[in-house]
Amino acid sequence: MRTFVWFLCFAGLAFAGAALHAQDATAVYNEAVQLYNNGQYEAAVDKYRAVTALQPDNAKAFYWLGCSYYRLKKYSEAVTSYTEATRLQPDYCDAWIYLGNSLDYVGRLNDAIDAYRKATEAKPDNPQGYFELGVAYFRAERYDDAINSYQQANQLKADYPRLQHNLGQTLRKLGRYDDALAALRLAVSQDPQDYDSFREQGLALDSQSKQAAKQEGDEAKARADDLLKQSRAMYDAALNIKSDDSSTALDYGDSYYNRNDYQTAVQWYEKAVQYDPEWATARCYLADAYVKLDRRLDAIAAYKEAVRLKSDYRDAWQALGTQCVAAGDRTEALKAYAALDPLDAAAAKKLLAAIDAMPKPKESSGADDTSSTPDAAQK
Repeated sequence: MRTFVWFLCFAGLAFAGAALHAQDATAVYNEAVQLYNNGQYEAAVDKYRAVTALQPDNAKAFYWLGCSYYRLKKYSEAVTSYTEATRLQPDYCDAWIYLGNSLDYVGRLNDAIDAYRKATEAKPDNPQGYFELGVAYFRAERYDDAINSYQQANQLKADYPRLQHNLGQTLRKLGRYDDALAALRLAVSQDPQDYDSFREQGLALDSQSKQAAKQEGDEAKARADDLLKQSRAMYDAALNIKSDDSSTALDYGDSYYNRNDYQTAVQWYEKAVQYDPEWATARCYLADAYVKLDRRLDAIAAYKEAVRLKSDYRDAWQALGTQCVAAGDRTEALKAYAALDPLDAAAAKKLLAAIDAMPKPKESSGADDTSSTPDAAQK
C-alpha cells in the first residue's frame, strides 16, 4: 500500500512538472511571437531557441526560428531550422517553401527545387509552391519545367502580380513570342505600373523583328520595321514608368547595336552605366560599342572598369586583352592573359598567341642614350 502511495506521489509530481514545463514553453513562445512581430529578430531567435530546447518536437517553433534567421539573412541557420521543422512535420508546406528560399540563397539551387517539390506534394492546392518552383526552374534554365509550374499556379488562380510576368518572360526564352506577349499584356493589364513587363514585351517584339528581317521581300521588311517600332515603344513605356531603369536602357542599346547603329547604342549604354555605375555588363557592352566605332582607348577603359567590378568576367578580360594587343600594349595584354587563364584556358591560349605575335620592342644600343654616360653623370 505504501509503495502504491509513493507511486501516486511521484506520478503526480511528474505530471505537474510536465504541465509546468509546457506552460513555460508556451509563455516563452508567446514572447518570441511578440518580438518577431515587432521586428526584433535577434531577440526572437533567443526565445525560439529556448522553446525548441524545452520542446524539441515542436515543428512550429523550429519554423519560426527559421523565419527569424531568414529575416536576419542568416540563411545557413535558417536552412537548419526549416529542415528540422520539415523532419518533425513532413507536410509542413510553408516550411518546405522557406527551406527552398533559404537553400537558393546559399547557392544550393537543386536542393531548393527539391524542397519546392515537397511543398507542392505537402499541399497540392497551394499555388505558392508551384510559383516558387517555377522561379527556381527558370534560374536553372529549365524553361519547360518552369512554364509547367507557372501554369499549375495559374490554374489554382494564384493572385501573384509577378506570375504573368514570369510566365511571359519564360515563354520568351523559349522563343514562343506570341504566347509571351499575351502573358505580358495580361501582366500590365493587372498592374499598369509593371515597367518590367513592358520591357519584356520590347524584347519579345525585338526578337520577332529580327526574325522578320531575315525573310525576303518588301512585306517582310515592312513587318520587321513595324515590330521594331512597337518594340521601342514598349521600351519607352517602361522608361516612362521608371526613367532610370538600367536594364531597359541596356536593351535599348542592344536594339541599336544589333542593327549596326553603334553611335546610338553608345548613347544608351552610357545611360545604363549612369543609372547603375556598378553594373559590369553595361560597362562591357559600352566597350563593345566603342570598339565598333574604333574608339579603342575608350573601349580599354570601359573593359577595365568591367573587370574591376566583376573580377571573373571572362568575356571582358578576353576583349580587354584583344584590344590591348591591338593598341600595342604588351604589358596590359599580359595582365589580361593572366586573369583570363584560370577562367578559360582555351581563350587564354589564343590571347597569348596574339601577344606572342606582337612586334618585339627594339632593344636600345645605348649609343644615343647620353643620360647614362659617365660624362652625363658629371654634369
